[in-house]
Amino acid sequence: MKKVYRTNPILVLSGRTLTGIALILPIFIVGVQIKNFELNGMWIFCLTVSIVMLILGILTCKWFWKNCWGKLIIKNDCVIWKCYFCKTQKLYFKDIKVAKVCEFIEGNVVKNANVHSTNSKYILLSSDSNIIKKRIDKIDCCKGTIKFMLSVELGSTLNEVLPKPYNQAFSYFAAIKRKKAQKGRKKVKKENRG
Repeated sequence: MKKVYRTNPILVLSGRTLTGIALILPIFIVGVQIKNFELNGMWIFCLTVSIVMLILGILTCKWFWKNCWGKLIIKNDCVIWKCYFCKTQKLYFKDIKVAKVCEFIEGNVVKNANVHSTNSKYILLSSDSNIIKKRIDKIDCCKGTIKFMLSVELGSTLNEVLPKPYNQAFSYFAAIKRKKAQKGRKKVKKENRG
């Protein structure tokens, strides 16, 4: 079994576009400014604007890069997180000590996820049991730790593949997937009758 997950498709598409623009636009402005160097006092303004835009572009990439370009691969015995220009992280199921759902709330503090809220939810898989004490916004994918944006399909898959008791954090998402499948079967039966 090999399943690949990415974050929300809208975030992937718009975030990749935003990071591309944020990196290319300042370079383009500097190029135009160098080509038209004879602008009397404007070259200082153009240089200042391009430096500010480059700094904002780098910050934008820092915030969005891993959510837009990262992917999670689930295999029979491990979870792999990959992202361009970042080190690949591999975590075997036998090494997992923490498996939970975290969310951003006011103050960006780690809290057990309330499944009915609209905050961004993340899965946290780690071989370090002390990671629970850190805030979710301070946790990054590093050796022995994987943080990734949660979806119903991902939660359901993790419920299936993770060993007990770590899969219990994702049982709610497996129940949602089962309910959707039952509704789909009922709808097909009604259409076939009619």
